[in-house]
Amino acid sequence: MISKLFVELQQIKDTFLRANSGQDFEDRIGTRIRALGYSRALKEDIDKKRFIHIKNEILKKEETTFLDVESSETKTYITQPFGSQQYPDILIFTEKKIIPIEVKYSNKNKSSPIWNSNLPKANGLYIFGSYNLKDITFFCGKDVLSMEERSELINFFEDVKSEEKRFRTGLRSLNDKYKRGFSVYIRRAYEQKLDRGQGAHLNYFNHPERNQVEQGAIDLLKMLEK
Repeated sequence: MISKLFVELQQIKDTFLRANSGQDFEDRIGTRIRALGYSRALKEDIDKKRFIHIKNEILKKEETTFLDVESSETKTYITQPFGSQQYPDILIFTEKKIIPIEVKYSNKNKSSPIWNSNLPKANGLYIFGSYNLKDITFFCGKDVLSMEERSELINFFEDVKSEEKRFRTGLRSLNDKYKRGFSVYIRRAYEQKLDRGQGAHLNYFNHPERNQVEQGAIDLLKMLEK
C-alpha cells in the first residue's frame, strides 16, 4: 500500500533527510516505493494514446478526481513523466488509481514550498522536506487551497494573458524604429504571502493544521487503495 510510504515519512524521516539535494531526496523516495513492491517503468511502456490521455487529465488545473489504473499498469511508477520541469515528479500506478506526487525539497531554512507557475492541485499529493530544518511534511493539494481560491487565482492569469495578447497585437501597428522587437511578457507565478489579512500561517512545519492534513493525505490514499 502506497499509504505506507507516507507513514514512513513520519516515522523514519531521518532516512529520507540524509539527502542534501532535491534529486537525492526524490531518489530516496523512489527507493522506498520500490521497497513497497512497485516496479519503475518508463512512459514508453504505456500506449501512446493512453499516455496522452493520462497527461491531459493529470495536468487539468481544477481536477478533483483520480484516474483509474489499467491492469497492465498496476504496481508501477514513473519519474518525471512529463519532463524534468513539469508536474508531477512521480506518477504511481496503484492497483486502483493513478496517484500524482510532487516532491519539494530545500537545503536551506525554507519552511514553505516554492510554487512558481503551478498551484497545488486538488488531486495531487505533495511531499515537502527541509535538509536544514530536519523535517518532512506532506499534504493533499485540496487541503491547503480551496477550490474557490484556486479558481480565482487561475482566472486572474487567464484575464491578464488575454490583455497581454490584445496589447501585443496592437503593438504591431507601431513602428519598430530601431528594429529591436521589444514587447511584453507576463510570467505566471504564484506565492504565499502574509498580507492576505486573515491570519495566514506560512510555515508548513509548525502550521496548526499540520497533523490534520497529513492524516488526511494518509486516509485519502487508504481509501483510494480499497
